[in-house]
Amino acid sequence: MLKHILPRTNSLLNGVRQFSKGGYKGKPFDKILIANRGEIACRVIRTAKKLGVKTVAVYSDADASGMHVKMADEAYRIGTAQSNDSYLCMDRILDVAKKSGAQAIHPGYGFLSENAKCRVIIVQYPLGSVALFLSLSLIFRDILSGHTMLKHILPRTNSLLNGVRHFSKGGYKGKPFDKILIANRGEIACRVIRTAKKLGVKTVAVYSDADASGMHVKMADEAYRIGTAQSNDSYLCMDRILDVAKKSGAQAIHPGYGFLSENAKFVDMVEAAGLAFIGPSSGPMHAMGDKLSSKKIAKDAGCFVIPGYEGEIRDEDHAVALANEVGYPVMLKASAGGGGKGMRVAYNDKETREGFALSKAEAKSSFGDDRMLIERFIEDPHHIEIQVIADTFGNVVAFPERECSVQRRNQKVVEESPSCLLTPATRRLMQEQAILLCKATNYRSAGTVEMLADAQQNFYFLEMNTRLQVEHPITELVSGEDLVEHMLYIAAGQKIPDRLAKHPHLNANGSAIESRVYAEDPLRGFLPSIGPLITYREPLQFTPETEELTTGTVRIDTGVFEGATISMYYDPMISKLCTHAPTREQAVSLMEGALDQYVVQGLGNNITFLRDVYRNPTFRSGHYSTKFIGNEYPNGFHGVQLKEHETFEFLALAAALHSARNEELTGLRSTKATEIKEQALLRNRREHRQRAHLLAAATAPVTTEALAQQEEDDLYEEGFPGDNYDEEDEEGNEEEYVVVLGGPKGQAYNVQININGKCQARISPMNAKGVADASKAVELVLSDLDWHVGQPLAYGVFHTADARTGEEAEAPVVIQTLGNTAEGYTLRYLGSEQEVIVRTPQEHALHRHMLPPVVKDHSKHLLCPMPGTLISCSVTVGQKVEAGQQLAVVEAMKMQNVLRAERAGVIAAVHKKAGNHLKVDEVIIEFE
Repeated sequence: MLKHILPRTNSLLNGVRQFSKGGYKGKPFDKILIANRGEIACRVIRTAKKLGVKTVAVYSDADASGMHVKMADEAYRIGTAQSNDSYLCMDRILDVAKKSGAQAIHPGYGFLSENAKCRVIIVQYPLGSVALFLSLSLIFRDILSGHTMLKHILPRTNSLLNGVRHFSKGGYKGKPFDKILIANRGEIACRVIRTAKKLGVKTVAVYSDADASGMHVKMADEAYRIGTAQSNDSYLCMDRILDVAKKSGAQAIHPGYGFLSENAKFVDMVEAAGLAFIGPSSGPMHAMGDKLSSKKIAKDAGCFVIPGYEGEIRDEDHAVALANEVGYPVMLKASAGGGGKGMRVAYNDKETREGFALSKAEAKSSFGDDRMLIERFIEDPHHIEIQVIADTFGNVVAFPERECSVQRRNQKVVEESPSCLLTPATRRLMQEQAILLCKATNYRSAGTVEMLADAQQNFYFLEMNTRLQVEHPITELVSGEDLVEHMLYIAAGQKIPDRLAKHPHLNANGSAIESRVYAEDPLRGFLPSIGPLITYREPLQFTPETEELTTGTVRIDTGVFEGATISMYYDPMISKLCTHAPTREQAVSLMEGALDQYVVQGLGNNITFLRDVYRNPTFRSGHYSTKFIGNEYPNGFHGVQLKEHETFEFLALAAALHSARNEELTGLRSTKATEIKEQALLRNRREHRQRAHLLAAATAPVTTEALAQQEEDDLYEEGFPGDNYDEEDEEGNEEEYVVVLGGPKGQAYNVQININGKCQARISPMNAKGVADASKAVELVLSDLDWHVGQPLAYGVFHTADARTGEEAEAPVVIQTLGNTAEGYTLRYLGSEQEVIVRTPQEHALHRHMLPPVVKDHSKHLLCPMPGTLISCSVTVGQKVEAGQQLAVVEAMKMQNVLRAERAGVIAAVHKKAGNHLKVDEVIIEFE
């Protein structure tokens, strides 16, 4: 017999209701399934737990770490992020009900809750398990228990089954492979492994000596060593990788990006070994991966192309002749290149000769192919690219464009989708040309057609990357598609789902931005940094609460962890930080909040530079080009410059942190937070703090999940750090400090704080004589500060009131402590990283009598600005050099850097020779 709750109508309910004045009897069910997600799923689970009913959750890929998944007794994946491939799939939900032994299904609201096919039909599976559909209007009310249910028997008929079974139209079938090998490292290897695990595919990792403890090695099901740290003795060794594939039983190889991902010979070797290559076939790869031939193919296919020489440059003289023929400025670039390597812009003959030599050497080192081409350089262009996927059945899908114009040395730093430049008509034309190019080459798998566009939206084919791009996550965010999943199924010979194949020109849902977080020092000309990540904590990652994009997404793709080492042998990328929101403005604000919460300590990184990019008015306007960094930072990056009111906030926070630290060190603060029980609660509170601050940064409402978390947070004893005054003492605790921003020679401020349930700060700038200017005093109120000594992040809330209207508001802020100094701290606020000295007024008065520190003179030395390898030294002892003359070339992270003389002089000694490995600030050359 099948139990069924029929739709609530007067005729059905009349005579059925049996109200129990004493309450219900027993449990309504032993186990129920909730066919929904988010807060309503959590709501149902809470009542079920109260009644002793076990719960089964279902989830999509986007909800794998959702709260309802964690709260339920069991949880099952039912599909991808698209609701029509997960929460709307009746057959999958019923299969889970059968598998889990659930006796009833609660639909929540939305999705299937008002679906007549699901509402009035009862399905009995062949094995005899029962699924009941609980009407939301009835559950937890008068028809909750089996004792008050109307029992109803319906025969199993084809018509009933056809009405219930909803198959995902055009979706992929089964698993693409049982096991795959990832021929790469770092974050992209981890990225591929994540999708493989989601699909139930086992993974095999390969690693060099430098990556023996890498994240991708830990994540994979199996891992094999393939050589030393040098990539040409490990990740570029095709035979070793194929041997591992054979030994491990892998059926396919995913190349990631870089290394062998665009090597046609490797594709042929993989397929000759009877394995599938998860990428394009060798023919299109060779044709499109070679920039010399791809330009002609694109032109023949109907794409607009840039004027240039359609052939290989022989030598420097040939390069100069061609440059004059094409017309300056010109772009010199490697035919087999990518990722900004092997590329130089030249404006004259001298720069052409030098650029040709350097780019050719980089190309040889990075790709094993030093062929060079030359073309006209489009001034002030936008770098636009169209992501495509294509199968072997002739289907090609073009995704929304990515704007990649924030570049440094042709290396992308910030990407966004969609572009602020393009109109819908231009976007459609770009997509059509990308599709034509794919069809002209019989392309398959994922690829990217890159184009240059001017301010008038005239655009030209630049190149095609026959692989997955670094910046693919933002395309996934605005499209809701897993590109790696598509690559796997296409490589397995399956057809692109009809939902894409029949609508090949996709539009963007919302706006997404990617920040490439690199191990490099922006204050030292973005020179690479190497070493361990002593402290590494990522901002909270989350996704929207509903199918509609109402809050935002924070996503991080990384291959590192706390304690991992950034090596000199590979790309210096730490992670890709992505945000997604309904509007560009919200996505940018969400990114700013995420960067403020990103803790990377132990080596130089570009987080402060990224933070400054998002503060830049030109970037915020959307009217920028590939010259953005050159135009906005003509003299380099010198740190984030705070506005006046931001500076005063910085000072108030610094003084409050110092006060809190003093209280902790003197033992006056409560020690509850150090107790084991309180530590767990503290972690919950910090997670809520992170989420609330990120959502506030994006001007989005705090979600029901965050509000639910607040219920637990309220258990934690609130109070301002250092708030240990007597309740009858209305004056509170008064403290006075001199805070100096920017180190010993920075600007000093007198900061008076009064802690009385909140922190009231009065800040006055001080003159050279140490006298505070009361006429310029500013008062701030810090109503909350959540920080514990030793933690890198402190969360505060400034209380403000409009001077005209009197309207009050609260502004959440985050400040990061990077470390202690002799007299204070190194702090970061809104991206501004400064040494902060905190003294008492007496200490500050006495400090002027201290002797200045001794500074070592390096004016006669050429120092190595980064860890790397000395490629060449162009001078000898006794040689006279002029200002700007090339002295040496140092290679780091596969990029060659020219070191030049800052002034005229004579070489006194050459301390290093080609091939030497150098440390930062190691002396290479000494002048007389």
